[in-house]
Amino acid sequence: MGRSMKNPIWAICERVVEVQAILEDHLETGKYRRDELPRLISEILGEEGLREAMDAVGYLRPDAPRH
Repeated sequence: MGRSMKNPIWAICERVVEVQAILEDHLETGKYRRDELPRLISEILGEEGLREAMDAVGYLRPDAPRH
């Protein structure tokens, strides 16, 4: 959290890479328990400003539900 969202494309890419790393660590090394993966991924994808970055690049449909 608290990372700059000045470049929305990079902000999105950074989060995707983080999630991918968590999943790879889990699959390759068992670093994370299966039951903690949803929480970890949700924290990353729920970071402040990420939705705005996704909106800025047209990633989300205009009628997508807001949380």
